[in-house]
Amino acid sequence: MALFIEQNTEQARLAFSLQRRADIESIRMVEATANCRLKREDVTFPLLFHLKHQAEDVVLLGSKLTIPIRFGLKAVTADHRVPVIVVACRVEVDYNLYEGYTPTPEEIDAFKQGNAIFNCWTYFREYVQSTVARMNFPPLTLPFLRMVPKASAQAPAAPRAIEASIAKTEQEPERKSKRRKLKGGEKSNRYCP
Repeated sequence: MALFIEQNTEQARLAFSLQRRADIESIRMVEATANCRLKREDVTFPLLFHLKHQAEDVVLLGSKLTIPIRFGLKAVTADHRVPVIVVACRVEVDYNLYEGYTPTPEEIDAFKQGNAIFNCWTYFREYVQSTVARMNFPPLTLPFLRMVPKASAQAPAAPRAIEASIAKTEQEPERKSKRRKLKGGEKSNRYCP
């Protein structure tokens, strides 16, 4: 199973324009929270988990571009009544831009909504896996995040990367499938140890 970030041709072109003129300097966690509200033996599986990500305002100082990104996971009981595990973090990724290159606002926006999130996803996956294991739950491996072309009006849409608020999913009815597309691109999956 995978999650997807969709970009149209122009967004992909703009993001690539920045990507080819930048190198990652560092990725660092600047904020993190984790809550486990029930013991494993008190939980009825499967749990549903909801994910989100949000690229925030960038900082461009000289040849350094800093992009903060928030990630979140919430695992709830199948009836959506009890949040069992909540993991959230904020990371900052720093890019060194090539000498003489100043990206346009459109390039920055396309890059932060795609490449920057993609670059940081593995760090969030590892943080969730190790944190959930420390809560005495089976380690949770989050799915791959893939970048794909935005579907045309005639083609079926690929599931979008997760962006919507977790709180909205608590109001939505449970669905039977393991993978589903939710409003705003939010993703929900079953967690069965």
